[in-house]
Amino acid sequence: MKPLLPFFLLFISLSALAQKVEYTADFVFKNGIYLSFQDFKNNNPVPVTHILSDFDIRSADYLWEALDTDSIIYYDNQLEERKVAVNKVWGFCSNNRIHVGINTVERSDDWEDRDWFPLISIGAYSYFTALVSVTRFMPPSVGIGMPATGISLYDDPMMNNQGNYYQESVPIQMLLDFSNGEFIQLATGDLNSISPKLMADLLQKDQVLLAEYTDKSGRDQKQTSMFNIRKFNQRNPIYFPVSN
Repeated sequence: MKPLLPFFLLFISLSALAQKVEYTADFVFKNGIYLSFQDFKNNNPVPVTHILSDFDIRSADYLWEALDTDSIIYYDNQLEERKVAVNKVWGFCSNNRIHVGINTVERSDDWEDRDWFPLISIGAYSYFTALVSVTRFMPPSVGIGMPATGISLYDDPMMNNQGNYYQESVPIQMLLDFSNGEFIQLATGDLNSISPKLMADLLQKDQVLLAEYTDKSGRDQKQTSMFNIRKFNQRNPIYFPVSN
C-alpha cells in the first residue's frame, strides 16, 4: 500500500486547490460580519441570519445599523450564543461590497470611534481610503493679545495667545496586504505623495516589476504609484474558497 500513499496525498492536495478560485470582479462574497481577517480570506463571515438584532434584516442598511452599537450578539457554527465588541469586528460584507473597520481616532478604543470603509479594489494589495481624525496645532496670531481661534482641546486661561489644538478629519490612503492582513498607510491626502521607498518595499515580491519601477525617474515613480499596484495585483492573483 505504501506506493499508493504519494498519489493519495497528491489527490488530497489537488482537491484542496480545486476548492479555490482566482478572484475576479464577478466573485460573490457572502453577506455577514468578519470577526477576523481570516474570515474575509476564507469568505466565511458570520451570516446575517446568525446575528441577533432588533433591526429589520430586510433593510439594505441592516449591517450598518447592527454595528452601530458597542457589541454584537451572534450564533457561532455550533449555534452557541456569542458576543463580540464592535471595535473587535474586522469588517463586513453587504451586497457584495467589503468594508473594513478602522479606529478613526488615534489610540482610541471607543466603539463610537470605529468606522467602516469600503475596499475600492481587491487584490494582493487591496486599496481603500479611510477618514481619520488628527490633532492639528493652530499657532498664535501675531500681534494680537487674544487666543487664536479654533477648536481648542487644551484651552488654558493662564496661557494667553499660546495657540490651540483642534481635530480635523483627513483622508488616509491605505492598502490591505492579502498575504498577512496588515494595513499599510500609503499617504495622507494625495497619492502622489507616496514614498518611493515604500513603493519599492511593496514590489519586493515581484522583482521584474520592481526593476521596472526603480528604473523610472523620481517624478515618474510618484505619478505611476497606483498603476504599479494595479499591475502587481494583475501579476499576482489571489484566491478565495468557492462558495457552497
